Amino acid sequence: MYFGSVRFFKHILLLLVAVVVAGLIALVVWQSAEVKRLSAELDGLKVEVATESDKPDTETEAETSANGFITTTPTETEAETTTAEPEPVSIGKYDLLYPELYADLPNNAAYDSDDNHIYLTFDDGPSDNTMSILSILDKYNVKATFFVVPQDTDEDAELMKAIVGRGHTIGVHSLTHNYNTIYKDTESFLEDFNAAYEIIYRRTGVKPVLFRFPGGSINDFNTTTIDDIITEMTRRGFIYFDWNCQSNDSDGANWTSMYYGVTSQIDVNKRSVVLFHDRNDCDNTVFVLEDIVLYFINNKDYVFSELKPTTTPLHF
Repeated sequence: MYFGSVRFFKHILLLLVAVVVAGLIALVVWQSAEVKRLSAELDGLKVEVATESDKPDTETEAETSANGFITTTPTETEAETTTAEPEPVSIGKYDLLYPELYADLPNNAAYDSDDNHIYLTFDDGPSDNTMSILSILDKYNVKATFFVVPQDTDEDAELMKAIVGRGHTIGVHSLTHNYNTIYKDTESFLEDFNAAYEIIYRRTGVKPVLFRFPGGSINDFNTTTIDDIITEMTRRGFIYFDWNCQSNDSDGANWTSMYYGVTSQIDVNKRSVVLFHDRNDCDNTVFVLEDIVLYFINNKDYVFSELKPTTTPLHF
């Protein structure tokens, strides 16, 4: 008998499997068609969005440039309210260091004519010899320049006030006079210079414009840093002076060596910046100074003067 037999149930099971498989195939076909339909709709939306973005704003007029690209021109109202963006401020490498440390220079000042001028300069003071040097200069109404290494003491303050009060130029030499420290880099030089500058200004009321590098602008300690230091100090308006007449007083030169050495050098120079030292161990400077001054006052057509911002700088 077929109905109810094992064979009958096998056939029923095969029929059910066939129906399920056919259903799954139909589902897969339908899903594939649906994906294609949705993809087509999405592509259509992208085209619409791109088309809308290419249209000019309703408040601007569309223009076509020479190369065929569409540009927009702001309407009259929009043009009135549009402001230009401010230009960015350029900050230099050292601008944020000591923002008040700038020289107060005269505007459009020309250099003085100074042929046959003698500029006596004294480094490293004040010292026990300062008042003696000032007395000799006063006696002959000679003005000079003092590049000081100031200590923030009442004693140094009184001596610096005497220098300024008697009509001499006061300039910065250094605070520490330590070559290894101040010539390490530009930041170190600025730190030392600013400290000395502040003492001079606070104690005398003078903002110095002139300065002299310890050891001169060319020495064995600043070969790798001097160019950058000079650039920055010049940018800030400060003026430095080297020398072209050496007394050698700091090396222990005696009266004879200093007298004949200085006078012979000045005689061959068009103008002379003379290096002396105002130090406790430079007594010979005091001994020879009056004789050198008298030599040129009595025998030569020279003018003694202090260095000024309008003096043509002398560099090595």
